[in-house]
Amino acid sequence: SGIEYSPLVIFWKHWYSIPDGFPAPIADLIEQILILDPALRLGAEEKGGFAPLKSHHFFEGIPWETLMDQKPPPIKAYLPGQDLHSDMNVLDGMDADGQDDFDGSLLLAGLGLADQSKLSASQQSDDRKALLDKQEVDSPWASFCNDELILKTGLVDKRKGFSCKRRQLICTDGPHLYYVDPVAMVLKGEIPWSEHMQLEMKNFKTFFIHTPNRTYFLEDPSGEAQLWVTLIENLQKKKKSGK
Repeated sequence: SGIEYSPLVIFWKHWYSIPDGFPAPIADLIEQILILDPALRLGAEEKGGFAPLKSHHFFEGIPWETLMDQKPPPIKAYLPGQDLHSDMNVLDGMDADGQDDFDGSLLLAGLGLADQSKLSASQQSDDRKALLDKQEVDSPWASFCNDELILKTGLVDKRKGFSCKRRQLICTDGPHLYYVDPVAMVLKGEIPWSEHMQLEMKNFKTFFIHTPNRTYFLEDPSGEAQLWVTLIENLQKKKKSGK
């Protein structure tokens, strides 16, 4: 597997780069601060001290004299390297009584499966076993899924801070969301599934998965963000309805 360098090493070797679309004021500030020689950094005493740093256009409009008395603005999730912010504040897609309507046919049709509610328990078991057997032969990702059916899988860019790692995202009927290093073929983690998880599509490539402890920033290079969001939301409704 590839070596994951610490931020200190990346800075020391000057191996970082500013992603395309990164806001210009922030990029300029970063480039003036991440300088190996401390005396050349914006804010250093040799560069005029804090005054030039505070007057940088990134901080334009900040009332420094009364800053301690100001109410902090609300913070929304931000996708590094792109001018995207989360609009997610409350649960969406709920009826007035707080109940979700689930149409299982949408999910099943997308998977090419029969409507399980119209099959006997024996037929459902046979159908699932046949699909699992085929998956074991055809899919290189089957070993990561603990005898669960893969409903969708594909490469995504998983962003966290300035890090961007390509992962194979796997959505199963558990339901579970696993992500795998596609080069080392190692399971790297799982997006925790809960009733509080929320999906948010930003554009045809980018979507957010909000969990209680973290927001996952995902970008599908094939442009199938809508398919991911629709599938996961339907699985949420299916799990909640108990069908």
